[in-house]
Amino acid sequence: MIRPIGESAWVVASTHVLVYRSFFYGETMAFDISSIEGSPVHDLDIPGKGDEANWASYVDEILAYSRGAKLAHEFHWREALLFLGDEQWISWNSTTQAFRRHGLDDWIPTPVTNYIQKIHDRLLDIMTAGDLMGQARASSSRADDIDRGKAASRVLRSLYQGLDTADTFDEAAAWCILTGNLILFSNYDTRAGKLVKIPQMDIREEQAYEDVAMNRMTGERHPADFAGQTMNGVELERENVEMMQDGKPVTNVTREHKKGENGEPLYDELYEGQVVERATNPFGFFPQPRSRWKDVDYAIEVEATTPDEVVSLFGSKWRGKIFAEDISLLGLGAYLTNQHGHGLMQNYYDATEFALLKFFRHRPSDKFPEGKYVCTIGGNLLYEGPIDTLKTKDGELPWELTQYRKIPGELWGHGPMRSAIPLQKRINSIDSAIIHNRKTMLNPRWMIPNRSGVRIIEGRPASIIRWDSHSLPRGVEPRPIPGIPLPPTITMEREQALRDLEDITGTLDVLSGRQPSGVDTLGQTEILLEQAAKRFAPMLKRVKRTFGRHEKHKLRLAQEHWALERSVKTIGEDSITEQFHYKGADFAGVEDVYIDMEASVNLSEAVEVQKIQIAYDKGILGDARNPEVRMKVLEKLKLSGFQNEFTIDAERARRSIHKIRDLGEPVEMGPFDVHPVHFKILTDYIKSADFEKDPKDVQESLMTLAGQYQKAMAQQAQQAQQAAMATKGAGPQAENAVVESGAFGGGQAPETMQ
Repeated sequence: MIRPIGESAWVVASTHVLVYRSFFYGETMAFDISSIEGSPVHDLDIPGKGDEANWASYVDEILAYSRGAKLAHEFHWREALLFLGDEQWISWNSTTQAFRRHGLDDWIPTPVTNYIQKIHDRLLDIMTAGDLMGQARASSSRADDIDRGKAASRVLRSLYQGLDTADTFDEAAAWCILTGNLILFSNYDTRAGKLVKIPQMDIREEQAYEDVAMNRMTGERHPADFAGQTMNGVELERENVEMMQDGKPVTNVTREHKKGENGEPLYDELYEGQVVERATNPFGFFPQPRSRWKDVDYAIEVEATTPDEVVSLFGSKWRGKIFAEDISLLGLGAYLTNQHGHGLMQNYYDATEFALLKFFRHRPSDKFPEGKYVCTIGGNLLYEGPIDTLKTKDGELPWELTQYRKIPGELWGHGPMRSAIPLQKRINSIDSAIIHNRKTMLNPRWMIPNRSGVRIIEGRPASIIRWDSHSLPRGVEPRPIPGIPLPPTITMEREQALRDLEDITGTLDVLSGRQPSGVDTLGQTEILLEQAAKRFAPMLKRVKRTFGRHEKHKLRLAQEHWALERSVKTIGEDSITEQFHYKGADFAGVEDVYIDMEASVNLSEAVEVQKIQIAYDKGILGDARNPEVRMKVLEKLKLSGFQNEFTIDAERARRSIHKIRDLGEPVEMGPFDVHPVHFKILTDYIKSADFEKDPKDVQESLMTLAGQYQKAMAQQAQQAQQAAMATKGAGPQAENAVVESGAFGGGQAPETMQ
């Protein structure tokens, strides 16, 4: 039986052995599958609602089937992990399905000069360089849509900083380098986030009463102000009567805070919920075997968890029902063996403590109209229901997967380590031969005749050899046999292997900032950088698009689940911390999320700094006397510790807005304020949608303050005009003196250390 998977095939060679043949690499590996059986979804009957045992076996069947499509890939992944961890003299044991240490004799050198680590670190820097925060575009040019776009970008930035997304991206990129596959997961956890206290309330209903002017003869009710007047000969009397509406009594409903026996207020404690994300371990991810990720209908993710974690997530009824099991399929624990048992990569994961928590998700289909989300552990069903991304992803799976190198016809990508490891092995073998030659052949050996009287020849300098010339055979003295050095072709082969290693993986020295010999100008360096970076362009575009889709899903999760306002803190322009309050409706409808490719593929900060400096010196960036221009240059150059008057006055202007809006305090123009900076910050806020929501008195106060700065700027402009007329025809010295005095309102800005 042959089951095709892209350009490779699984062949059942016998009852218990599965042979994988890759037509790309010409390699054949055998795997013991005596315990690996399974069926795809379409071959299985759907268990009934809450059918615990059948749902658990249903997920296990699909897991076993899906795992078969990635066993040969796991071989390369484990090998890459071991090589990264300095364990490189290894061999594959098809019986134990694990790598084992070499079986060489102790006298055979096994050196390791780990170039894999160098490749890993350089590629990780290339993949995660620049600003990877998601940015949102407004859906239209309307003012309200632009404001929603700004709010969405602030929420994305806050989530990026609050969830430590940079660390998640680093971990995902590291998996991509080692295995060739980058997998990101995002969802919403209702049991995460801050613990919020909600007051317990009592609701009381009481009959409502009202004062009326009553006509006792007819029973008619009139407004109380008519009491004492006469209507149809009857004097209206003031009375307090039950309030009625449409013939029914009206009641007043009041809510009071519940209190305990001792009078203390009572609260319910609930989690506000939080967006969650993680880099998925490829060893624990089992998608449907397809050739493209967008065609995958279902996937299973497996995590190692403890019984206590299961109880905290799913309730105390599971206490005592969860038992430890083998977690080796996650690529965790000891998977390198030798004669003495487990060796390298053995860590704290212990089979006596952990169990496998399985999450099965199937997108909507004819079989599952609302999709399916099932969570099992062992033989226990923890949860079963519709897929949890019906709204946020239109029922699509909550993972994003992309490949380092996409092989047509294969779902799983190939990473750079598949090409790098054979060259690393060659370098190791050459180093072993060099060391072996140095130990055995470089130092001369001695030919000592029998009965010459010489027993030991010490190798230390100026040692004395005592030889009896009368001994037999006569006149034959001990003599050295010169060593035979290795030919220079061995060293040349090693150098060529090292060059091939850097060339194949693309991690050339120019990408790490090392100036190549013969390259002296900025232009030459930029050309080399561009040529070296083009090697990674296809991979980087796939990765950045995946990061963008991941950030988009996080934004949609916040749009759906933030029913109440939440505090959003971001580091905004001018490196100032800003705080906003948003709920999902404030940025609903914003869907276009992207990663800035230009910023994230900036491979040489030194080149970027030179560009900024040249543009600044030539005046391309604007007037050098403008404090805002200088502040932006300092920010781009990443010169910390300096703060000019733009930042100082911008902070003061924002404090003024806060005092007027939130505290209701009056604010006047300060004598030392830089007027253009305050005017810019105020008018930017006045043009925003937040200003339109402010009370009228707040709007008037802000407009008045902005008008004061505008008037002051006009006076400065008038003074500058008068100064220019006064210096007309007086020569350049007089003109420079007036400019330096600040009469034109744009004097040199002082810079201060923070």
